Amino acid sequence: MFLGTFLCAKHFMRLLLESKDGDKASIEINSIAALMVRGMVATPGYCVSKTAQLRLMEMIHEQHNTTEGLLAYSVHPGGVATELSLGATPDAIHPFLVNSPELCGAFCV
Repeated sequence: MFLGTFLCAKHFMRLLLESKDGDKASIEINSIAALMVRGMVATPGYCVSKTAQLRLMEMIHEQHNTTEGLLAYSVHPGGVATELSLGATPDAIHPFLVNSPELCGAFCV
């Protein structure tokens, strides 16, 4: 999971930095799993990948924002109660899965 984000960032950031005009921004969709350490969703591979994605975007932003104007963000656009999310998260998370798919889909727009 992290490798895909890394490779996309590597090649996309090069294109952004080469562009002379216009805004330079990259948004990576993440998950609350990047911050979790307990429950089924806290499986080592998934959570570690999400945490690595979060840190990658933070580092890209820090290294390229001031000198080159590049913005890089990692966002968690909301939680939707789906069969998958209800089955993969601890019961304590379920009350927070209140967002609609439309909100999550339009979050970055």
